[in-house]
Amino acid sequence: MGDCFRGMHFIYVLPSSTLTYVQHPQTPLTFNQVYTIASAFITGCPESNPALPVKAYPKLAVAPAASGEASTFDFTVPEGSKDTTLYAAVLVGLSTQYVELTQTDGKYSATLPDQLCGPSFVLITNSGEATADENIVAGPIVTRLACNSKTDAA
Repeated sequence: MGDCFRGMHFIYVLPSSTLTYVQHPQTPLTFNQVYTIASAFITGCPESNPALPVKAYPKLAVAPAASGEASTFDFTVPEGSKDTTLYAAVLVGLSTQYVELTQTDGKYSATLPDQLCGPSFVLITNSGEATADENIVAGPIVTRLACNSKTDAA
């Protein structure tokens, strides 16, 4: 309970110019999703440590990560997913929104939903309905979706 309270307290003491009250700060993630994020910071472990029962998904980069704007998604597509429709799943609080990716000249892009703003997670899935481990193609990454004029007024 203490960590939950401290996290919520931190959200409320941010300057009002950077704060969006409409999203809940706690987003549930699977162990593999958390490990994928943490693996970017792990430089090594002693060989005497047992293998962890988790796996990291391929890396993902999104630029720019802004609501209502076209974004480019950089990731390596697994062999079995080359002809599959892929989606960007945006997780904000307890909400997940899916956007179908468009491929042009080997690059993927999509416009992120314009009503989202603030801290979020973005990942690539092969399903427009699920972010289960078996559906994840790349990511997640932690991002702060830039607000646009539609979300600033919320």
